[in-house]
Parts: sequence; structure tokens; C-alpha cells
Amino acid sequence: MKQSGARRTGGEAEAGNGLATLRGRLFQDPELAARLAAIEQPEPFIAAVVELAGNEGIRLAPSEIADALRPDPLGIGRFGPAPVTLDRWPAPGWAPARSSPTGGAPALDWIWFGEEGLRGAFYEDAVRRCWSRPLNLLSRGRTSFAALLADPAAQFLPAPDGFIFHMSRCGSTLLAQMLGRLPGQAVLSEPEPVDAIVQWASLAAAPAQAAAALGAVVRALGRGHAGAGRRLFIKLDAWHSLALPLFREAFPEVPWIFLYREPLAVMASQMRVPGVHVVPGVLPGDLLGIGSGELIGLEEYCARALAQICRAAIDHWPLGGGLLVNYSELRAGVPPGVAAHFGLAPTPAESEIMVSAAEHHSKTGAPFSPDSAGQEQRSAVLERAVERHLRGLFEQLEALRLG
Repeated sequence: MKQSGARRTGGEAEAGNGLATLRGRLFQDPELAARLAAIEQPEPFIAAVVELAGNEGIRLAPSEIADALRPDPLGIGRFGPAPVTLDRWPAPGWAPARSSPTGGAPALDWIWFGEEGLRGAFYEDAVRRCWSRPLNLLSRGRTSFAALLADPAAQFLPAPDGFIFHMSRCGSTLLAQMLGRLPGQAVLSEPEPVDAIVQWASLAAAPAQAAAALGAVVRALGRGHAGAGRRLFIKLDAWHSLALPLFREAFPEVPWIFLYREPLAVMASQMRVPGVHVVPGVLPGDLLGIGSGELIGLEEYCARALAQICRAAIDHWPLGGGLLVNYSELRAGVPPGVAAHFGLAPTPAESEIMVSAAEHHSKTGAPFSPDSAGQEQRSAVLERAVERHLRGLFEQLEALRLG
């Protein structure tokens, strides 16, 4: 039996280890993986694996498989060795789920998504749902950074059809869900492996190596959703706008948009539920160029962080390929300019399908109601921070958008 692409680690190094052999086979045989992935209950899954292994001449006890199916609800496994170390990408159907810290360039853990892995507002929703499958508990595999780049498969996979950058709290999730409503279109929303690569690239990597790494990760994420007639869009984290030159170097032909909103409304939303990029100390200070937030209040830090994001979109506008979109343009559906920019020509019926996404809150699914621009959150401190750091940038974005 061929085991290409996997090598045994830790206690699985003894010759003839049946579980290691089976795991290696699963990463290279998508039909076999799909068959087992369809079994979601542990007991029938264990019985199917024992039968399958027996047919292949592999002796496995049910207790061996049961021990391997212990859940990991806190995701602690990413900080320890993976059951399988891969020296190349696994077969299609497997995709990078999460990064694993190594002290240098991050490694990537792969899980089986199959064809239906993208339900949910964010990529992490799909990861959490799929991670609990018996197949993924049994067979989590990991590639090192070097192995990720060495696999020649990355050279032949298509690029995505568009990137969505944004200021935060300005309709990016809504737009992602609108685009993802149509058959044949998929949106990966803030996938953690991309975030890990961009953080590493921004702080430690050489530019050429960083672009190659970003290209490999994005193609690995999208390969199960690309193909004839299919379109893939990637919605990024807000702070990734600072890495626009990296995305343009890795994907110079891929169009991108930057979504923004009246800054006082964004600030008010962030005061209610702060995002990771506006809380001092959550992201490394060097990423945002702000430094420590210990000596300034949350409003001031938030305004500076949002200003850095908006300023990056303005500064990198000359790189080309971009389109600016104000949140106010989204409530009636995907703006015609966005559709054309991304090479879309939706029919009237398709446009209605996409507009239906605006009827519910993009993150919670509850019926949509306007937030009244955060009137209840306004304060003199908030307004001063907006005027000091964001008002002028908002006006520059509007001037560029209106041309």
C-alpha cells in the first residue's frame, strides 16, 4: 500500500504500525476519506475503519481507533505534535484549518472539509464544525512551512477571483454572504492560516519568501472550491489592509476592494464589542505601528488602529487593482461597480438572491435592523478621537471613490 506524503512520528515509528499506515492512506485517497467522512457517529465509524483496515490487511483493534477519537475542544493539539507529519500537500478535499506555532514560520494543520465545508459566517465556523468529525479526530496531519512551499501543486492551482479588505464593522461580512449566496461561488471569510502567514510575513519574513508563502496558503485554501465555472473570494481581517503590497505581489492580477464606513459609526460598534485589532496588546504592536496602548484610552487606541488601516488603503491605492466601497452602497445588494470589478454579471434573479442576504444580520442571523450609527455610544471622547485621527482619512477615501 502506498504511503506517499506521510511519515510516522513519535510512538508510531515502529514498523508495521497499522494506524499510521491507514492515516497515510487517508491523506492520499480522497474517495476513501470522503467515504469515512460521511460517518459522523463514533461507533459506526470505528466499525467501518476496522473493516476497511482488515480488507487492506491491516490489523487494528477498535480500542486503538477509539483512543484516537478523543475530542480536542480547546484546540490544544495544535501546540503539540500532529498524528501525521506530511512531506507534501494531502489530496484534494483536505485544506489547511489552523496554523501551528513553531518559533519560526508557522506549520499548517489540515482537516477534511470535502465539498460542504463553507457554511457559516466565518472560516472558523466551518473549522469548528468539521473538526469534530471522527475522520478529522483520527487523521489530523501537519505540513511544515518548507513542505508547504516545496509541493509543486501550488504552481498549477488558480488564484482566487477577488480579495475583500475592509475597515471593520462596515459590511464586509454582509458582502461576503451576498457573494456566497450563488451556486458556484464561495467565500472564505478571515481564514486563520492566512492571518498566521501575514503576521509572520509582516514581522519576520523576507519579501520574496513571504509572497511565496501567502500564495501557497491561499491556493491550498481555495483548491477545493476552484474549478471550471466556480469563483472564489477571500474576505480578510481588517488589519490585513496593511499588507496590501504583499497581496499584490503574490496575486498581482487579482482585483481587490476596500470597504469603509462613516468612522463614528465604526468606532461606536467597536466600543460595544471590540475587535482584536483595536484592543491594546492582542496583536503585536509592531503590526499596527502604534506601540503600547497602556498610556492611552481604548477610544484613542481604537481610532489610531482604524486610522492605520484606512491610511494603508489610501497609500497603497496606486498599486492598482482596487475599488473603494462605502457601506451605504451595500444595503440594496452587491453594487454594480463591485460586481463588474470582480467580473460578475448577475441576472435579475441572482441579484434578488444576493439582496436577500441583507434581510438578516450578517453575523447572528437575526432579522436586520439599522444600528442608528451607534448614537447611544457617542461621547465627547469618542468624537474627539474620530476628528483627530479618522475624519480626514474618511474624506480622502470618499474623494478617491467619487473620483
